[in-house]
Amino acid sequence: MFRELGDFFYELNRYEEAAEHYGKYIQIGNATIDDQTQYVNALFLSKKYPETIAKVNEITKIDKSKNYLNRLLAYSYYETGDSVQALSLMEKFLETAEPKKQIAMDYQYYGKILAKHQKLDQAAAAYQKAIAIADTAKSVKEEQKSDIIGELAYMYYDKDKFPEAIKYYRLKIAHTGTPNANDYYNLGKSAYYGKIYATADSAFAKLSELKPNLPLGHLWQAKTAKKVEGSSNNGKAAPYYEKFVALATAEPASTTKYKKEILEGFSYLTELAYTKGDTANARAWAQKAVGLDPTHKYTSDILKVIGQ
Repeated sequence: MFRELGDFFYELNRYEEAAEHYGKYIQIGNATIDDQTQYVNALFLSKKYPETIAKVNEITKIDKSKNYLNRLLAYSYYETGDSVQALSLMEKFLETAEPKKQIAMDYQYYGKILAKHQKLDQAAAAYQKAIAIADTAKSVKEEQKSDIIGELAYMYYDKDKFPEAIKYYRLKIAHTGTPNANDYYNLGKSAYYGKIYATADSAFAKLSELKPNLPLGHLWQAKTAKKVEGSSNNGKAAPYYEKFVALATAEPASTTKYKKEILEGFSYLTELAYTKGDTANARAWAQKAVGLDPTHKYTSDILKVIGQ
């Protein structure tokens, strides 16, 4: 009964319940190695990584023939933070597994593991192989393929390789039927830090379009415009800062969250008005900044010059 219930829940993708029933079946004492392997599958899929490692090690003391278990062991060691064991086991698995038995997730994990070891070129090659397998494998869901592309993009972003990050964030957006706001945020930040400001501006504009009430998109549009205008102080960032501070100060929680960035916006708007000779607006923005943070030196100094 426990075995059948395990299979039932496994088919429903209710892996934690499946693992519970497989575990009870194994305790009876009649379980085969295949039964125990199925238990390991359920443990891994329910994200019980230490338990997966313990059970695999238990099985391999009896039967070392199942190379498949090296895959799950490598995955699980990665998830528990042991990238040294993960690399050794992943390489062992890939060296001995038939190509037709290798799946996209193998190379996705191999890419993650190699990135942890700072082997970026090898990691990129692994991710690209994962994408290639995902392109041809009917069993790979579109969401998983998007995740693989996104992980490769983030690896490049995290290592300050912004042109490569831009390439793969664009690929993820092109691949996804309905790209989400986070995709455009990541593309925009990659372009911003890569100093490709036209791409950054269009990405953040799309973010603001998708999430008009989210302060973040307007903030990064402002930051990008400010970078483009440089020392010219031509005010192109002003509409974005104005929209950002309006949204960010609408609720106490967001005011607290974005306090530093709100002060950045107030400072910009104060300086812009002051340099244009618009004393009234300079005073108004400076007073908002000081109201938020009485110790804010820049706007306090301006108020001393133009008067409260």
